Amino acid sequence: MKLFASFSLNTVVATVVIGAISVTASTAANVLHDVTVVCSDANSLNSALLAFPTTGGTLVGALSIHSASTSLTTALNTATTDTNNVGPSPMSTTDSAAICSALSSCAAAFQSIFNRFVILHPSFNTLPVGGVPTLIRQDVHALVPALSALEAALAAHFDSSAFSCLAAFEGTVDSSKAACLLAYP
Repeated sequence: MKLFASFSLNTVVATVVIGAISVTASTAANVLHDVTVVCSDANSLNSALLAFPTTGGTLVGALSIHSASTSLTTALNTATTDTNNVGPSPMSTTDSAAICSALSSCAAAFQSIFNRFVILHPSFNTLPVGGVPTLIRQDVHALVPALSALEAALAAHFDSSAFSCLAAFEGTVDSSKAACLLAYP
């Protein structure tokens, strides 16, 4: 019995220690790096969408959009996780401003992405491969909430001085984001 109690206690202690080690705090530098990756991936997706014609698109082009969209969604999710784990919170005025400035630099790309998805909706539907519209719809329905989650995480962890910057980003992007969701019910 004593051996079992000792083993159980050691197991519990080891589990707690390993659990504590695996939950590490992120830094503002991590978040800034993540946002830089988000913007790079947003520009890549925007380029893929702009290269796709409104008529006569190809499966290869649609798959390029899907791949770029998946990369952007992954980058957004990583940025959200790091933002939610950032320490200290709220971030400093300087860090909040730097991160928001980096995000703002790709607001036009996000706006273009969502607008372009709407414009290309009929083109995706005319591709000879039936699964493409469903795939693109899934991409949109992953991308939009991922961006919204990042916006919410930043709002929760920014210094209040960056709220107007974040509001400007949301003002640029959110109406086109909503229109995009309406185009892909």
